[in-house]
Amino acid sequence: MAAELRVRLDIGGLGYDLICNNRALADWLAWRCRYFPAQSGKRLVTHLIIQPGDQPRSLLQLAPRFSRGALIWDEPGIQGWIDPFKPAGRLSLASRQPQAEAEYFLRAVSALFSFENGGLLFHAAGVVQNDRAYLFFGRSGSGKSTAASFSPQGAVLNDDLVLLMPNQGIWWAYPTPFWNQPISPAPAPPAPLAGLYRLVQDSEVYLEDMPRGIAISEMLSSAPLVSADANRSHRLIQRCQEILETIPAFYLHFQPNASFWQVVSPTG
Repeated sequence: MAAELRVRLDIGGLGYDLICNNRALADWLAWRCRYFPAQSGKRLVTHLIIQPGDQPRSLLQLAPRFSRGALIWDEPGIQGWIDPFKPAGRLSLASRQPQAEAEYFLRAVSALFSFENGGLLFHAAGVVQNDRAYLFFGRSGSGKSTAASFSPQGAVLNDDLVLLMPNQGIWWAYPTPFWNQPISPAPAPPAPLAGLYRLVQDSEVYLEDMPRGIAISEMLSSAPLVSADANRSHRLIQRCQEILETIPAFYLHFQPNASFWQVVSPTG
């Protein structure tokens, strides 16, 4: 396969090589990940093979299936696997519009590889304020993209998925290329994590302490793919507990405007 069809990137100090047989898709992936240049370090290599035709089901519709720590797909028109221990992966599918499938595949690769290297891919909007990262999370429609849109320009790590990684005993939030919006801006640089904020739309704006047990439950529901593997559940709970040992978690009651910053970061 031609060298120009290899897309290389780095997310939070972990490297990924995607070897693709479709030039248009490879070019789109390179553009989508343009703010994440490859660095040296641990790398996971995957092959992404696009076949002619269109599969009856989308990769996004399939329930995750795991075998010995590897994520497996085996459906008509969709065959593949990701093994973060090798570390390697492969996906072959028939699709006329493969961009969404390819991005989901990369999200899955990143979720598993980062978890096995001590991190956690987390569904949240991440914003940097005064060199500290604030994560706003919740179920779909809770307001993650809204919180990001009312944040300072150039301060957003991502509006949907942020990577948490430990560094010398401190949890850091890193940007990812997995934006909700089709054209992603340049992300803010990584920053130490200041807090986790579960979004609650309300007529008033205030913080409410979140009990530890509920915070763990909320974090589990915001950990894509890893939370679907029963054999990783114990380590996932431990990972969430480790984060909450030093990072506070709150309910953030907010309105759809920038007023929430007055309670989240009063000096911001």
